[in-house]
Amino acid sequence: MSGHNRIAPLLVAILLILGGAGCDQPIYDVVVDSPTELALDLVDSQDAIRHDWPIRGTVMAIAKPPPMAYLTSYQEPIQVAPLNQCDPKVWQSPSLSEPVRTVLQTLLSPLPTQIDWSGNIPAQEFVGAQGFDLSIDGKRLVTITPDQHFALYNTADGRLIGKRELPGDWSDAAAMAIRFAPQSNDFLVASTAKICRISSQDGAPVGEIEGPGEPIKKWLVADDDSYMLMLTESGKLFGGDPDLQRFEVLELEGAESQPSYHDVGMSFDGVRILVTVDQRPRTYLQESGRIVDFVEYPDTVFDQPPTICGGARDDFWATPKTAFFTRAVVGPNSNAEFGIDNTTARKIALAPEREPGTRSLFWQPAWLNPVRESHGKAGEWAIGLSRRPHQGKWQWVIHDINIRNRFNSVARPLDHKPDRFIANRFGSSIAVADQSGLHLANWIPWRTRSGVQATHDIGLFFTEGDLDDFEATCQVLHDQDYWSHIGSSSDFLANLLRTASTNWAVWLERQQLDGDDLDSAIAERLKVLEQWHQQDGFWARTVHANLLHRQSWRAREAQDGLGGDRFTRYRERRVQAMEEMKALIDNETRPCSLTLMTYVGSFLESSGQLEEVDAICRRTVDLFPLGTGLAQTVGFKLVPQWHGEVGDMLSYLLSHSRMYELPFAGHVYAESVGYLGVQLDTNAYHWRSFDPKLMGDGIDLAIEQGMSTETWFFNCQSFYKQLKNAPGRVDQMANYIMQTNAVVPQNRQFIGGQELYADQDRWERLLGELE
Repeated sequence: MSGHNRIAPLLVAILLILGGAGCDQPIYDVVVDSPTELALDLVDSQDAIRHDWPIRGTVMAIAKPPPMAYLTSYQEPIQVAPLNQCDPKVWQSPSLSEPVRTVLQTLLSPLPTQIDWSGNIPAQEFVGAQGFDLSIDGKRLVTITPDQHFALYNTADGRLIGKRELPGDWSDAAAMAIRFAPQSNDFLVASTAKICRISSQDGAPVGEIEGPGEPIKKWLVADDDSYMLMLTESGKLFGGDPDLQRFEVLELEGAESQPSYHDVGMSFDGVRILVTVDQRPRTYLQESGRIVDFVEYPDTVFDQPPTICGGARDDFWATPKTAFFTRAVVGPNSNAEFGIDNTTARKIALAPEREPGTRSLFWQPAWLNPVRESHGKAGEWAIGLSRRPHQGKWQWVIHDINIRNRFNSVARPLDHKPDRFIANRFGSSIAVADQSGLHLANWIPWRTRSGVQATHDIGLFFTEGDLDDFEATCQVLHDQDYWSHIGSSSDFLANLLRTASTNWAVWLERQQLDGDDLDSAIAERLKVLEQWHQQDGFWARTVHANLLHRQSWRAREAQDGLGGDRFTRYRERRVQAMEEMKALIDNETRPCSLTLMTYVGSFLESSGQLEEVDAICRRTVDLFPLGTGLAQTVGFKLVPQWHGEVGDMLSYLLSHSRMYELPFAGHVYAESVGYLGVQLDTNAYHWRSFDPKLMGDGIDLAIEQGMSTETWFFNCQSFYKQLKNAPGRVDQMANYIMQTNAVVPQNRQFIGGQELYADQDRWERLLGELE
């Protein structure tokens, strides 16, 4: 035993004698070891001491009563029903608009675990991997049949619409590839010997040119029919126009050392040609079929040939471990457009203000199909087919992915890697060819564990859409506390309302700063929101009260850009916010959870009298039992920087979580500790009541429920790393992170300067163990 630890019992005894300590005050021993060295005992969970407030040490443990009556007001642990998905009737109500039904179904319905195929075409009914294509809107599939017909199918149900013999003579070489000409819906058909354009109106040939002379590996056609690229199996690259006036081997300046290409990409408008030269990414710019410029990135070197994907603005080169990306914008010498109706290819430049970047990957992309959000809108995402880590093996899956922003949808598995995978331009249909045939599916994009797409869509209701839709969505999420893969609907709604009120606050700041120069769209929306607030509806008052709260804190943190006496603005807005929130709390039978939690937090900004808000805390738990926001609100105010003593915050979170039955108690504890534990330093006093077993119960529930790996999940993993005695738990969480995240999360600093997400050695070891 060190000298430091030998004197600990003596000092504790002296403190007990001199302090005359009672059970209402915390008493600490003098051990100051960090949690990495502390042998943490698991907290006893017997009902008899369920509500004790332990201050735990290596020498002794002293308890004091919880400071709020609501923590002990439930005679039995709160029972939470099995966390099943809610009834579909919730989002199927005929009183809801179609946009609201869609967004609620996305949020509350079970996440897909497989692909529901809409149609299957036997392998003997099409000529192979290049012998099919989807129309740009995804409603039709065209194939070439072995008897040299082209056949048209309805993708919604896989029904054959009809087929017709290919016009012309194909005796020299059979047709092997077909593409839609996106703008006209004509058909482009190719053999090794020739390429033919066939009218979609009458099936007659409207153009023909000599073919590539060898089998085709990839064939891309611009959305406006202005340009096309073809890559052959031997790596030759051809360029031309879909009118078939020109088709030739593409001579790329500075690429003489590159005799062949493994893959190629092209932007939607056909302007950017993406290749790899000397293992480095390079973008060529073409105008009217002539290469006019290129941009190279000499600092990026690939260790393996990448999969290349060109979109409206974002372009990617993805290897099994990393993805390199660039973003194109209108350049200083350009008037290029990105709209769907742009028919003239114009030179653009890669924007210097959006530097290229890289992302590390957990999943290994084999195909990336770029997707446009909708007509006239440029998206940044793709539908990918990748290998991902899953239960100790590599698994082929289809998924949505936004590499730049590190988002991906849930993965839907395949039995094996197919021969070819495509998606239509708007991400509504997919087609997969394998040895058994061609399989069609209607794709519902962006089904995510975090609800990111639904969050975006609901946000648009507020910022530019119909406020009736915004209110209707909020009302459904508010009327009952539902549970789904996003967690509690009340917590999710609170985050939506925070975002809405923050947007409103920022627009009001812009109005004050810009005056008459304020953007007209913002000015118009502010008028709409003011009229909405004047109608004095429940949701308008709820958002406005939180708007005042956001304004107070933006002033306090000097985020509002208004200068002057920001603390006076903070105090004034805080008082106004509390008055409006108190009116909602007093006059509404079911005030919003955000109102209740924010009022408690605002009160505790100036007072440590927890008993003053005890009744509101009890009411919050009664109305919204599935939420964790209250625990985090009060817990934050119990760190020593606010009103707590050392150790109080974790003791409070333990006591609040123990109001619930397992396993939900573990969820409340893990999420709360995960978000708030980073507020503490490594002093062992802070961690006396830390319960890693209860946190583990919450981790197990999150994995069982398929929840998103939010910040709290990563922080909990870091706490287990700190303990040094839970390597199995750390690996379990790492495997789940890799299974659910296609892109390695952004790194950040943890307490003590440790890297939170940069766990490369662990990633490499676990990935290397996969079969």
